Amino acid sequence: MARGYLATQKYNAENTGMGYTPFTIKKDGEKRQVRILQHELEWVNLHMHSAWKIVKPTRCAAPRTMEDDVEVEDRSQCPLCNAECPRSPKVCIPVRVRGDEDASRVQIIMYGRDHFAMVADAIEHLPEGKSMTDYDFEIKRVGSDTNTKYFWYRTETEQRPLNEAELKLEVPDMEEIVPILEEHVLLRRAKDYLDSEDAAPVGAAGGGGSNGSAKTPF
Repeated sequence: MARGYLATQKYNAENTGMGYTPFTIKKDGEKRQVRILQHELEWVNLHMHSAWKIVKPTRCAAPRTMEDDVEVEDRSQCPLCNAECPRSPKVCIPVRVRGDEDASRVQIIMYGRDHFAMVADAIEHLPEGKSMTDYDFEIKRVGSDTNTKYFWYRTETEQRPLNEAELKLEVPDMEEIVPILEEHVLLRRAKDYLDSEDAAPVGAAGGGGSNGSAKTPF
């Protein structure tokens, strides 16, 4: 389902001027060199519900608030959370791909928890006082299908700030591009999930989530 979703977004970006262009590496062993266009503290963090052939990737509707400098969400307000439809966090990283013939194109890396672990490791090993925007990174795909990892390598040892043209590139607003859908749509998708064989009894172990408040994972 995730591949179909990304394909749809790519079509929207390239054919209608809407959506975004997803960053992809298709083959095992293939590499891309990228320039990150946004400080890591500004990356958009979304939560997406999905269930194969039942629920299309759908942004979670749980409202978020800040309490004592910690982001907290109320999952009782999201119909898909109440249905315990599987949910996963997604971090959106805007990049400029080196060698892209379209000088104005910004691509979006959208990683879940497992793939983001490699990015977190790269952040942890940054020199003191530096940001991910200070360097080019090489991303290498290793593996295929569900057994795929993306390794990140800093390609330069010295700081190289964003140049003037890169600073002027427009970063897509992922909060608007992947909106929270209207309640009637969320309720219908929640019903579709509850009516499916994949649904666990609400509140049972192994369900898609909790219907209470929780701290966000990133």
